[in-house]
Amino acid sequence: MKPIDLMEMDAIIIGGGPAGMAAAISLKNQGVFRVLILEREAFLGGILPQCIHDGFGLIRFDQNLTGPEYAEIYKKRLLDQDIAYETGCAVTRIEGVERESDQSYTHLNKVTAVSAKGTTDYLTKAVILATGCRERPRGALGIPGTRPAGIFTAGTAQNFVNLKNLMPGKRVVILGSGDIGLIMARRLTLEGAEVTAVVEREKNPGGLRRNVLQCLEDFDIPLILSATVTEIKGAHRISAVSVCDLDSKGHLIAETVRDYPCDTLILSVGLIPEIETGLTAGIHIDPNNGEPLINQDGQTSVAGIFVCGNARYVHDLVDDVSTEAEEMGIAVARYIRGEELKGGTAQPDQTAPNSTDTQASTRREKSQNPYTITCLLCPNSCSIVYKPEITGAMCGRGEDYVKRELISPMRMLTSSVRVVGGEREIVSVRTTSGIPKQALNEAMKRIKSLIVVAPISTGEIIEKDFMTFGVDLIATSKVL
Repeated sequence: MKPIDLMEMDAIIIGGGPAGMAAAISLKNQGVFRVLILEREAFLGGILPQCIHDGFGLIRFDQNLTGPEYAEIYKKRLLDQDIAYETGCAVTRIEGVERESDQSYTHLNKVTAVSAKGTTDYLTKAVILATGCRERPRGALGIPGTRPAGIFTAGTAQNFVNLKNLMPGKRVVILGSGDIGLIMARRLTLEGAEVTAVVEREKNPGGLRRNVLQCLEDFDIPLILSATVTEIKGAHRISAVSVCDLDSKGHLIAETVRDYPCDTLILSVGLIPEIETGLTAGIHIDPNNGEPLINQDGQTSVAGIFVCGNARYVHDLVDDVSTEAEEMGIAVARYIRGEELKGGTAQPDQTAPNSTDTQASTRREKSQNPYTITCLLCPNSCSIVYKPEITGAMCGRGEDYVKRELISPMRMLTSSVRVVGGEREIVSVRTTSGIPKQALNEAMKRIKSLIVVAPISTGEIIEKDFMTFGVDLIATSKVL
């Protein structure tokens, strides 16, 4: 924890994930120096430390990074700019305060935070909600059946495997095809579990097309569209789920019910902006989707309270979260200085993508042309036709990717290695570039045999020329 000298701040940022860190750096670059980040977890980075898969930073840094590596870039920038933060600190309330000064009143917000040192009240000109999002639990789905052990949200399963070195189960069904669920299908398969099916109620997968390809199709994991889980079976531990197809109107087709034996059900059924802290201040939300109502500057219905990142709406890419938060920092800095903003009435966010968004649809839908390869080099997920000639790439790298994919498909491998003598049992790792797709299982066996000794630094080489593939295996997080 960095020391705090003043209880009155120019801006308090609630949440130390990618949005919160980017907003803080942006404010500092705009000349706002009394900035404080309050983060309820014991570490900065938000959800990123448990997202050990690659795919981060492709747009902002033109690098294929893992979540911990992406977070580390912003942590270093925070330290370099001496931005104050406090971890293990939960904000419980925000309320407006009018302070009299020179026969006028100044509007401030009082932020109440609780940590190991007790309760602290901060006064601030601006509050930025960068609190991220949360998963929909089983209770929100209304699935009938017993309440056995073995039911997890995708994020919880990800936390168990990637941070705690715990496997949630051996035979898995995943309900919902969101990106985290797709990524966990691959991760659990590589760790030795059997993912028997991914079930999705919509006619198209919810996650990016690139994740459908590299997480499901690469491992022959069935994706069952226009279907849902209708019953959970089991006593002490889940033993099976019933799956039923849906018609074009979303109604159950009773005669299609069938059981899938499993000991684990993972729910990847959507994310919801986490804005409960803002509700204590009276901000207004859109009743249709739970997203906060904002004006053109990202300011909510309460003066001085702004929102960015996944607390604003759920983004596909963390790169977009960082960009949005930086732009938000510019608007907040102007508000703090008393400059005129765009203003307007708080209303539903017009920048949030919807089901008809062309780019979002392209990222998800599969091309109907049989001679098509989805490029994995960036989130655009270009569907590139390779017969009779190569067409459809949005950048020059796509053509080279297709040529290589047709001859020898390559995939970057991300996993974790056991650690002794450190604060944690595992350290996340990745190959520095792709290895042959057909060698992934053998590579995992090699990774499981490795043991390293703490301390381990981010970027440290765990094994040079990993399995003679011509790439190194490096640490993507640090263990003290």
